[in-house]
Amino acid sequence: MFRELVDATSHVLLVYAQQDLHLVFSNAAFERIFGLPRSSLSADASAWLALVHEEDRPRIEALVAARRPGAQPAALGDFCIRDPQGQVRWLQASIRPLYVAEGELRGHFWLELIHDVTEEHLAARARDAAAAALRDSEERLRRMSETMRESFFLTALDRSETYYVNEAFERLWGMSREEIRKNPRAFLESIVPEDRPRTRAMIREQIEDLQPKVIEYRIRRADGAIRWMESRLYPILEPDGSCHRVVGLNQDVTEQHEAGTALRERSEQLERSLREKDALLTEIHHRVKNNLQAISGLVHLMAAQAGARPLEETIADLERRIQAMALVHETLYRSADLAAVDMDAYLRRLGSTLVASMSPDGVAVQLAVAADRIALDLDSAVRVGFIANELIGNAQKHAFRGRSRGRIDVSLKATERDMTLRVSDDGVGFPDDLSFGSEHTLGLRLVAGLADQLNGVARRAAGTRSTIEIVCARSGALVAQRAP
Repeated sequence: MFRELVDATSHVLLVYAQQDLHLVFSNAAFERIFGLPRSSLSADASAWLALVHEEDRPRIEALVAARRPGAQPAALGDFCIRDPQGQVRWLQASIRPLYVAEGELRGHFWLELIHDVTEEHLAARARDAAAAALRDSEERLRRMSETMRESFFLTALDRSETYYVNEAFERLWGMSREEIRKNPRAFLESIVPEDRPRTRAMIREQIEDLQPKVIEYRIRRADGAIRWMESRLYPILEPDGSCHRVVGLNQDVTEQHEAGTALRERSEQLERSLREKDALLTEIHHRVKNNLQAISGLVHLMAAQAGARPLEETIADLERRIQAMALVHETLYRSADLAAVDMDAYLRRLGSTLVASMSPDGVAVQLAVAADRIALDLDSAVRVGFIANELIGNAQKHAFRGRSRGRIDVSLKATERDMTLRVSDDGVGFPDDLSFGSEHTLGLRLVAGLADQLNGVARRAAGTRSTIEIVCARSGALVAQRAP
């Protein structure tokens, strides 16, 4: 019964007499583990030592040879054997003294206990290899992450702890890695207040659904600079489906945001410009018709006085008035804003053209224009231009007779309530019977009529100079007062 139980055990049991070390007993496990018949131990009780790996053999032989009366139990430790079939096994053995007082076998013996630890050894080696591979992988990942331009990080799902951030974090955030590790909330605290609620909501959402997330937000760096960041966040799922950590990448997308903003602004500007041009093209026929009607009215008025004036003079005046109208359109089309005419630029060009084309022979006329940075709509600009044309032309014709030089001053000023156009000269002065309604003064009649269309009035101003001013209410005609 005892032998059956011992043969059934998986451990090798070898019993030696202490005096002469001859083998007294061996169980069946010896044959199963060593691949040798138990009878081989009869001739040489240490025959199994020949199977021990050469690197382990000296140590095991020395421990076995140390068996002698009075010796203490000894552990042979782990060692490797290769059985006759070439199979490699890892074994673990120990030797202890054994005293039997009764029975067939009595006396002092050595009990050698050997058991197969191959599976445990292979499992340990596999764990060690896996751990080494993991360490190597982590090291490669660390080296790779340290060379990335993006900020790479590993954090708790609820952001309560930061396990790792790479060097790029310091460059992007302007704070040290040690600071973010000590205070994981420093990340959220760096986000501008306007973007924090949205970012916190995304974190709560990821805690609930454990799905990858992408979010953009602004941060205020330690140096005060505002930067746009894009975060890509990936939860790390455990085998049981739970999640405790998140790995992520942060990228500075400030330049892309600025480019996108600039592109949107440019697109909106182009759309506005296109709408303006469409509106202007829609109105162009109306404008041309109005201008042709104005020219037709001028021709009709001038024709009524044609008999009293030379034809050449009448045609020259008509040409000058049409040119004043054309200059309005030319100034408008040179402007960045096609809906308003820059009156400063327009009056200067109009005055220069008139002085160059109408100055009397032998008279040097100096023209000075002082205009506020006022922009008028097209109809109002045409009316103001006609008025200025008539008054400047009238001064050149009549103010400097018998003189070698003269000066004409043109000013256009705007207040919160009204706008005033003033034309004056240092010439011979107005006749006493000057009247804006006289049938013989077509130019002054035009001035009065155009002033009325501007909701204003034309009048002769007091002073030592010959001055006519047109004062009109500041209404919808005044589009904008431009900055200098």
